[in-house]
Amino acid sequence: MYSAYEVLGARSTTPAAAEVRRLTLKYMHAANRHFERRIRLFVKWLKSSGILGGVQDVVVRIEFQDRGYPHAHMILWCKDSPNVGGGEEGQA
Repeated sequence: MYSAYEVLGARSTTPAAAEVRRLTLKYMHAANRHFERRIRLFVKWLKSSGILGGVQDVVVRIEFQDRGYPHAHMILWCKDSPNVGGGEEGQA
């Protein structure tokens, strides 16, 4: 059995990482749905928890690394955040 560090960490050439890559490619649709669901639940938690002063909106971009693992880039709009753009209130 391989540790999570070996599978997901720096050792991307282990047999376990190769197996994860193979299964991700074989079941790409299921892997995508699972990852998107996890992101949706995380965003829901961000909005409902009041963390970061209250997240009002989120933009998410999901990308895949060369070895097949998904990751997300997020931009968060938080309530009462400072206006750093120099425009009027409510403008970026």
